[in-house]
Amino acid sequence: MRNAPSPIAWLAVSAISFAIVIATGGCEAIVPDTVPSFTCGGLTGTCPTGQLCVMATGTCIDQSKACSFAGCAPGKQCDTPSQVCVPVASDASVPDAPSAVVDSSSPPNDASIPIPDSGTCRGVGCPCSGAAACDSAICGDQLTLTPELYAATKGNVCTKPCCTSSDCETGSVCFAAGDGGNYCVVPEVVGRAAPGAKKGGDTCASGAECRSGACGTAGACEDTCCSVATTTCAGSTACRFGKFGGKVTFDSHYTFTCKPTNASGNPGDACSVGSDCKSNLCFAATQFGSSRCREPCRGTSGCAAGYACTELLLSSLPLQTNDLGVVCFPPPQAAGAGTLGATCAQDGDCRSLSCDRTLKRCTDACFGDADCAAVTGWHCRPTIVQVQGGGSYSVLGCGP
Repeated sequence: MRNAPSPIAWLAVSAISFAIVIATGGCEAIVPDTVPSFTCGGLTGTCPTGQLCVMATGTCIDQSKACSFAGCAPGKQCDTPSQVCVPVASDASVPDAPSAVVDSSSPPNDASIPIPDSGTCRGVGCPCSGAAACDSAICGDQLTLTPELYAATKGNVCTKPCCTSSDCETGSVCFAAGDGGNYCVVPEVVGRAAPGAKKGGDTCASGAECRSGACGTAGACEDTCCSVATTTCAGSTACRFGKFGGKVTFDSHYTFTCKPTNASGNPGDACSVGSDCKSNLCFAATQFGSSRCREPCRGTSGCAAGYACTELLLSSLPLQTNDLGVVCFPPPQAAGAGTLGATCAQDGDCRSLSCDRTLKRCTDACFGDADCAAVTGWHCRPTIVQVQGGGSYSVLGCGP
């Protein structure tokens, strides 16, 4: 992972309230002095809010004691399985990784999943011990790629952000992690076929025809998307919010995918239910007016004036999911005029309402390096944040 900034961002957590996202280096989370003992690991084990799973021991610990959340001192890097800071290796080599496993409740056709060899392997899906081991400089851990995918790959693997599968290297596909980011992964670990060429929304008979490696139940390629202003989706399909139809349970997060629609509601139109909207997402912000159709975004510049591109925690919807949706949304306070990279002293100085407190520059949401290209040397990379009442997420944001 590249060095992440520490912005104070914001998330909408219900129809009437917002929660502050506290990034590494910011305010400390308030947790009890003692916590109950929980076991975790495998493909289903999870920890309570405020705790993180230590895969090496199968136990939950406070986030304040986990290096994935707290970070490490210079010269050290986080060993994700043990959650202990260890000295940075003198080279980028990593130990051999065992073959991955998948959710046994719905396994892919081929139960033997290939994992790229270690050593010189540096692309998507390669085992890694830190950012230096990956061409993308992003070594995905259990917070970035979810504990379930981490268990399937049996350790950290190189990855990169994506909006849709065509953003990924040949042979890899875009996976919606449900944490505010999409990431390129080897298709076999999420039970998908070797990818073909068809876009999201194209008709298909099998996943092998689709760039995503996934053919949905309606006979159309299922692929992620992140904007209504692009031609990411084929034909008359639109970028709509819903559950991804993956074959393994952890490839079924709520996200934006290319789907057909008869809805007429445009972004900002009044709505009662999701099906009123082309985006299939109707969300209220009572302090800013009635329920409105919300649109996906990959940066605040793609949102209408007075809106910011941010992560919505969707637990208040009938969906009752803890997945995040990245959408244009009216912010809880007046936003400034600062665009990406502009000098700032506080969140309110930025149109995105996200000021990197270390760099003192405005940052923003993203789905790829191109979204951050306005600032030389900046990239789209994961930033670990804590949502009050919602646990930890590894959202994507622009920074060095």
